[in-house]
Amino acid sequence: MVSIQKRIGLLVAIFSFLGCYLEWGQGQRAFIYQVAIDLFRKGFNNSDSLSHPLVLLPFAGLLVLLYCLFARRFSKRLFLIGAGMVGLLVFFVLLSGALSANLKMLIAPALFFGAVVWVLRDK
Repeated sequence: MVSIQKRIGLLVAIFSFLGCYLEWGQGQRAFIYQVAIDLFRKGFNNSDSLSHPLVLLPFAGLLVLLYCLFARRFSKRLFLIGAGMVGLLVFFVLLSGALSANLKMLIAPALFFGAVVWVLRDK
């Protein structure tokens, strides 16, 4: 049985991943959920954009985290696999936010990694 605290931690991890803020170039910015919607809306016409590892791995990891959220029993191994797949992209967002000293790009990744630690620590 998955405890309420683990489910809340999983929800925080999922929403903080989707809420990661990205900035690049001159005045271009978006949240990950906006980029995902745009990729899937336009991506079915151009399959190259959907086959990139930084698109496929986080999407598969998000599906694994959603499975962990709704599963009857919590699987630490599945959670670590999903968090690792999603965490790769979140780490790159955190790294680029730290290198550009952009506080907005540091908040959601910090929440994500905090939620992962919270889920793993909760008994």
